[in-house]
Amino acid sequence: MANEFSSLPPDAVVLPCPLSPSVPAHWIEIELVGEDGNPIPWERFRLVLPGGDIVEGALDDKGYARVDCHTQSGECTVTFPDLDAGAVSYLQAAGPRPAG
Repeated sequence: MANEFSSLPPDAVVLPCPLSPSVPAHWIEIELVGEDGNPIPWERFRLVLPGGDIVEGALDDKGYARVDCHTQSGECTVTFPDLDAGAVSYLQAAGPRPAG
């Protein structure tokens, strides 16, 4: 009698679960860093998606957030409501962050 339930490795997928969430087609990553290059953690943000939906949240301990948008693509607007407008001299949109 074999001691195994299957000949497949433990992490192998035989048939994907139909109830599992699909991978989003689009997402937005937000990263807020100060002039010194250090992240600004826990800052609240407000994101207006292309379709007009509004997502509010807070950055994590590394000044980062990801918002999944399953069907919407296009320009978004992000604001940080708790930041003093006079203290913010320049915000820059950047490309995707490197993997790893």
